[in-house]
Amino acid sequence: MSSYCHLVRTVVSLCVLSHVVTVSGQTCRTVTTFNAGLTPRIDDYPSRLKRQPAALLKEDADVICVQEYWFENDLAHMLKTVSSKYAYHFSPLHTSISYLPTLSRKYFFPETACNIPDVVYLYRKVLPCARRRGCAFLLLQSLTKGLYCAVSTCGYFFKTFSEDCFSCISLTATYLFSLIDACKPVNYAYNNRLNGPGLVLLSKQEILSAKYRDFFPGRELTLQRGFIEAEIKDLGTVVCSHFSATFPYYFEYDLDFANYAQQQQAEMAAIQSRFLSRDHILLADFNTGPQVETASSEDRVLKGKAPQNFQMWIAGGYNFTYLEDDGRCTFCRDNPVVDSNIHPNNVIDYVMFKGDYTAQKAERTLDESPPLSDHYGVRQTLCKNYRPLIWAWIGWSL
Repeated sequence: MSSYCHLVRTVVSLCVLSHVVTVSGQTCRTVTTFNAGLTPRIDDYPSRLKRQPAALLKEDADVICVQEYWFENDLAHMLKTVSSKYAYHFSPLHTSISYLPTLSRKYFFPETACNIPDVVYLYRKVLPCARRRGCAFLLLQSLTKGLYCAVSTCGYFFKTFSEDCFSCISLTATYLFSLIDACKPVNYAYNNRLNGPGLVLLSKQEILSAKYRDFFPGRELTLQRGFIEAEIKDLGTVVCSHFSATFPYYFEYDLDFANYAQQQQAEMAAIQSRFLSRDHILLADFNTGPQVETASSEDRVLKGKAPQNFQMWIAGGYNFTYLEDDGRCTFCRDNPVVDSNIHPNNVIDYVMFKGDYTAQKAERTLDESPPLSDHYGVRQTLCKNYRPLIWAWIGWSL
């Protein structure tokens, strides 16, 4: 009986004590996307290159995704200035976070977009083929039409040509006799690799991890495209990219698309598939935007660029507020370095996000005079929402 009573007393006196703590909140950070347009094919290149680092410092965003820093020297010049504020940075040329190898180590082994064998191959193989196929005359008339002719008729030679060299030529050449000027070594002291996708990510916040990924691994591209995927403290996943422009001519010799609009769709699908179930912020020159026929000011009336592709971002569940918050063109015909006869007003630069973020007002930025680029930037503050977390402690007393 005493044993039974003791057992009952033990069971009855067992108390389960639990303590529940709920934690939630926000961390807000400002992000900016900016296409720097640093190629000799865009007017005022030397002056813009000189002024951009100070402008990026003045921008003072927590994270900046910059596109079209094509050359190693330009990238190194910019990082030297901004690293005092943006201690964390990454590009496809970086060997690790915040480390771009110094140029001095390569003095006796110059690394450039085009090396001497590339120059020889261009003039002995590629250009003779283009001349035989009737492309030389087009190159004298229009570099765009001439390159399209050469790629479409001499594809074999391009597949055995240096990808970086041809990319560099496509990005920098202004006429036939300057095809390779910006891309070749000069007196064996010209160290200037091509940053093929043109991307660089700057951050005040610690970059916990970062990697660059091609949109089309294993394929060679005339205009190289991909994205930087980074994990950044207090923001989570940040993606920095530059999607293909929808040129009227298609220059790709190692892809199976009919045009750049189709290629852009494949690039978009690659992003949406990879980050389908992850909260993330996407900073990019999207090269697509909606048509807006009526607005409160002329710089908000937009022609639209591949608007059918822009709808794919909406259908994919991406959020953005720039059109409602500001809505002014980011690629504008009244920009002095834009050919107003060819390019109408468009918004093609965005901060997009998906997941548990709260957005504050988006606005156009980096729109100095004289212009820093053929694009203006977009700046926005996003707050990362921390979902309630519950911890329970359970204890027993006898």
